[in-house]
Amino acid sequence: MKIKYKLILIFIIIILLSTLPLALFILNQQEHEKDRMIKNRGITDAKILSKSTLSILLRNEAAIESTRIEANEMIQILTPLSKEGLIYADTFLVSKNKQFNGLILSRKSFIPGNPQNFGKRFNSDLLNKIKKQKQFVEQYNQNFKTVCYEFISKAHILNKKNTYIAGRLIFSKKEVFLKINKLRKATYTLISLAILIVSIIGLLFSRIFSRPIDRLIQGVEKIGFGDFNYRIPVKSSDELGRLANTFNHLSEIIKLEIIELVNTNKELKRLDQLKDDFLANISHELRTPLYGIIGITESLLDGISGTLDQEMSQNLKLIISSGKRLSSLVNDILDFSQLKHHDIK
Repeated sequence: MKIKYKLILIFIIIILLSTLPLALFILNQQEHEKDRMIKNRGITDAKILSKSTLSILLRNEAAIESTRIEANEMIQILTPLSKEGLIYADTFLVSKNKQFNGLILSRKSFIPGNPQNFGKRFNSDLLNKIKKQKQFVEQYNQNFKTVCYEFISKAHILNKKNTYIAGRLIFSKKEVFLKINKLRKATYTLISLAILIVSIIGLLFSRIFSRPIDRLIQGVEKIGFGDFNYRIPVKSSDELGRLANTFNHLSEIIKLEIIELVNTNKELKRLDQLKDDFLANISHELRTPLYGIIGITESLLDGISGTLDQEMSQNLKLIISSGKRLSSLVNDILDFSQLKHHDIK
């Protein structure tokens, strides 16, 4: 990976490490706080709703229609909660008396249309399901097609355990955390935009740093191919400029050293050739008189000049032996010279 891409990657990692964990921590804290607040408020408002409806019912001396009118007007005060995710609220009677059991006293949907069309009374199955619910439950609601927070509070009539008014509030979990989710998306968008901007800026700045390095690499390659006259252009006085100057200085030193080595090598080759020529010439010069000495001595030993006593014969044999040994050494020198010049295998 090139240096400029490494720099961009480092910048991106710095941005992610410096912003993303903190942003996620703050958003998660806000989400937990929102969750705790909506649960506390839902339970409290459900209690207020059920007790207020009970007060209206008692004030109207159990007149259902009058209670419905006032309860429907009273439930309007929950409208501001629609901004906090409230999508539905109702109150209903629970009693052993079938005439009043499941009777809806007030109801309001805070979304366009009315997805729950119960008329004036809950059917027995739905009523039994609602009666079994806890004070708070988080579950998927089939009527609203989303996960909801449902709060139920009971206000008992005259301390009768099985006769009470239930107040129910339903919050859409999606709507509750809508602002936080929007903020999360905005955070991700800003981080992505910051990464894009930093990548572009990093690419521009990396070119400023990578160009001198590219010139250094080009200079090394040229010298590697034998162009010792190449010099890197110095366009700055910073560390990279000093490095380029140092490189040029080293290139000059290398050039001089190589020239000296070439000249020395030529001189050594010349001297080596002189040595070989000298050995060849001196070997030829030595071999001719040696053969003459050996030949004359052998002739004397054969009695060409008369009979020889034993001591003289022994001395002549010694001369012949020494001459042959010296001739063998001279021949070895000649063979070595021919081997160097590839004249003999």
